[in-house]
Amino acid sequence: MAERRSEDVWAPVRGQRAVMLTTSRRDGRTVSTPVGYGTDGSVLYVMTDPGAGKVKRLRHTPTVTLAASTLRGEVKGPPVTAVATRVAGAEAEHGRRRITATNRLAWFFLLRRARRAGRDWAVYAVRRSDDSTTAEHDHIDTIDDTTDAVDTAQPLTTARPHTQETS
Repeated sequence: MAERRSEDVWAPVRGQRAVMLTTSRRDGRTVSTPVGYGTDGSVLYVMTDPGAGKVKRLRHTPTVTLAASTLRGEVKGPPVTAVATRVAGAEAEHGRRRITATNRLAWFFLLRRARRAGRDWAVYAVRRSDDSTTAEHDHIDTIDDTTDAVDTAQPLTTARPHTQETS
């Protein structure tokens, strides 16, 4: 009978205030962004504004790379390949609590600002792709692209600091 090891699958990122989340564009180029996170067993949670470009990238390519980093984006550890899934309901609230437990004051102001703008942040459950264990929670409410909380009638915008249109 195989013995199950109880190793910390997120040991490479533990101890840092942020992780560098690397997502892929449709053309294959990668975009790295430092994000706050929270962990619960084999699941790492990240949260982002639903209008952020990474939401659109995660919708079409859920495979991501994570590495321990500072909030300013200085990578501090080896990359880890994982799969991100947007979650809703009780699982999203649980993930939100795990994330905000790290720096309550900063997250309070960020979430308050988002709610005043009439939107709630998107929560993603990230699981290592080399992790063959099953999820520790009995039920995960996921939402697909058709029931996405983002208003699809509004175009998603991302900041492009070096791109200027000339007339």
